[in-house]
Amino acid sequence: MSTIADSILSLLEPGKSRKVDVLYRFDGTREVVSAHKYLLAFISPVLDEKFFGPLAMPPGEFPEGVEEIEENEFGFETFDIFVKHVYGDKEVIKNSSNYRILMELLQLSKLYFMTGLADLVATRIDELQVNMENLMEVLVTLQGHRWVCRRLRQRDLQGDQGVLQAIKQGTEQVLQGEQERLFRPSAESD
Repeated sequence: MSTIADSILSLLEPGKSRKVDVLYRFDGTREVVSAHKYLLAFISPVLDEKFFGPLAMPPGEFPEGVEEIEENEFGFETFDIFVKHVYGDKEVIKNSSNYRILMELLQLSKLYFMTGLADLVATRIDELQVNMENLMEVLVTLQGHRWVCRRLRQRDLQGDQGVLQAIKQGTEQVLQGEQERLFRPSAESD
């Protein structure tokens, strides 16, 4: 027995994406994310204004009624996860472990005023452990998203502060452990 959520999610399956009316193309790639404006507008007031507000392009302006948007701010993987989440994929955020993508999702959720998604992503980031294997990825990601981190610090939002605190503590623990390991007196010097 299929639920409404299953039916909505099936709209993303190849060959079933009929009546798609928006395509997101990504800077420098051939990758495309297809979606439906009404669904995106339903979950985000920002997207509602973009697609149906006074500045929206009239439907007749697009060949075959499909608006193409060149997305330069977020990567394909991030937007693909975002759309799958919007369409009801309950596991897509839980299965994400790439800090860059998660930070972009956090940024995207703030941009589109989607607090539920922001909370879910913040929780996922909290769950990830900072260790020697991913320390550089975490630091590079935070450096690349430092303006997001500054904005999160400026807004006193509990969930976002928790994310930043968890990453900071994890990084400090890894660095402290490495420092102790490197500067531990060896048994040979006794």
